[in-house]
Parts: sequence; structure tokens; C-alpha cells
Amino acid sequence: MAGSLGNLYDSVESLSNDYIQPTFHKDSLLKPSLSPCKADIVPLLSTAQAPIRSLGYDNGFVKGLVNYMIMDDLVVKPMSTVSSITLLNQFNINDVSFLEEKVVHLGLREGVALLKASLESKTVLTDVFLAKKFSKYVTPAKEEVIHTNGS
Repeated sequence: MAGSLGNLYDSVESLSNDYIQPTFHKDSLLKPSLSPCKADIVPLLSTAQAPIRSLGYDNGFVKGLVNYMIMDDLVVKPMSTVSSITLLNQFNINDVSFLEEKVVHLGLREGVALLKASLESKTVLTDVFLAKKFSKYVTPAKEEVIHTNGS
């Protein structure tokens, strides 16, 4: 499969049931069925008409109090001290002062960009959130202007 969407699927598929809410079954994500009634459809991203439901620690698909690491190619793993150290060693990072935390805004625009990039790219998060000004996946907001050819 081109892109990274397959990695996300594989991550959910291989995630231990120890991390999944007891009332939730992975197949509802991995093999979704179409609802015959439009009222049963829940939007993936909120819109102005859809109320935003606050998620507590035990709402959603996975159990609370567990942090997850999402790699650039959308591989998702539960995060631990050992997995963090292994990752630093894998990328040959000896001085953690070179690392930088980046907080990103995830709205409808970014969600669509993530979906587009996940179908084509192996560096999804970099392409969407760290690209210079705009990547080919992010549609500029109406108030943003892109200048090309030095204009």
C-alpha cells in the first residue's frame, strides 16, 4: 500500500487488547459497517453544527492514562520509558537538548491534509505539520496568501 495509512491500520490491528476499552471492539475501526440510518453517523471531525463531546480518561477507543507514540509514518505504539530510549538510540540521538516539542493545531483543514498525506507519503506528520509555509497537502486558509515566483 502506498503512503502510510496501512501502518495505521496495522498498528490498530496489532495493539494488545490490554490497551483497548473493554466495551470496544477493534473490528469496529478495522472493518466498519455502513449504517442504514443517517442518524447513526458520527462525524470524525467536529463541524459548527456538531457539538464537541469532551473525552475523559475512559472515553474513546483506548484506555486512559496511557500515552501513545505516533511516528512520522503513522506507526502507533504505546509509549514507555524503554520505547523512548530505544527510539532515541535508533535515531542516534545522544544529546536530548536538540529535541524540540511541537504543539500542533488539529482542525478540519489539518485533518483533511493528514488524510491526503497518509495516502501518498511515508513522512505524514512532517509533511503536514513541519513543512515550510505550506505543503502540497495543506489547503491555505482564505486569509492566507501564497506568493510564488518571487511575487
